[in-house]
Amino acid sequence: MNDSTNTAGLVDICTVAVEKNLPKQERLLEYIRQIKDPLRFRCGQCTFTAIYPENCQSFEDCLRGAVL
Repeated sequence: MNDSTNTAGLVDICTVAVEKNLPKQERLLEYIRQIKDPLRFRCGQCTFTAIYPENCQSFEDCLRGAVL
């Protein structure tokens, strides 16, 4: 089974809980720590995979923008 179909190790986003009173940057880091792969996760029986066009802002740049 290849990586695109293997969902056994994916975190279910429904199980992620981040304290709302943490500062923005710490909330983001805690979310990433729990979800493990923010580009690929589960929600119940559904699997979500983020795909970005090549001419789009990178995921890392989006995260930097969310933290600043």
